Amino acid sequence: MKPTCEIVVKELLSAMRGIIAEAMIAKGLTQKQVADRLEITQPAVSHYLGKVRGKNAQLLKNNKKAKAAIDEATKLLIEGKPVNMCSVCRKVKASGVLCDFCKGDECNVCQEVD
Repeated sequence: MKPTCEIVVKELLSAMRGIIAEAMIAKGLTQKQVADRLEITQPAVSHYLGKVRGKNAQLLKNNKKAKAAIDEATKLLIEGKPVNMCSVCRKVKASGVLCDFCKGDECNVCQEVD
């Protein structure tokens, strides 16, 4: 069983960034602008766009509450406003989507959500 923090960092955060990066690029921002606003590197943005990272983004897109939280953050980032990614992550975790990332492992991740 993976600890909650490992699932969040490796799976959830990566998927969130992938969704946000795609949306920002679709709105006409450059990879460099996306990288600056997400506080990541341009090569990381390239990996998200190429699906090297954030491969499980569809799990978040399929969850209405998670998608709404990500869309709200994306809108603010496109406008150049700051976003507290920890707050977004908490909202996404509260949507119950973490269970989809466990891949059948016996775990208690959903019980550990703060």
